[in-house]
Amino acid sequence: MAVDEEIGRVAPVIEQLVRRGLGPVSVDTRKAAVARAALAAGAAVVNDVSGLAFDVALAGVVSAAGAGMILMHMRGTPARWTRSPCTSTWRRRWRRSWVRRRPGRRQGA
Repeated sequence: MAVDEEIGRVAPVIEQLVRRGLGPVSVDTRKAAVARAALAAGAAVVNDVSGLAFDVALAGVVSAAGAGMILMHMRGTPARWTRSPCTSTWRRRWRRSWVRRRPGRRQGA
């Protein structure tokens, strides 16, 4: 989705949520320009599903605004998700692999 279109979708909604006191509000985006507009509209947190792999400027935008940030990961890109569905078998294998790669975290799993 183009940056202008994404901003046009999220900024007005964030403004209304904040105006009505329904916050704190977070926005899911991988794009610094969208985060900047969302924060200006009143968002308190940015959730980057790419883990800063898509737009390196995003961290600076969030930091400069003094906002919270959540870093996540994603399998592939949104364009590929429909071509490569995440099956329950794949999820189980991925979780096992993830736990094995982090031996210090196994005890809480």
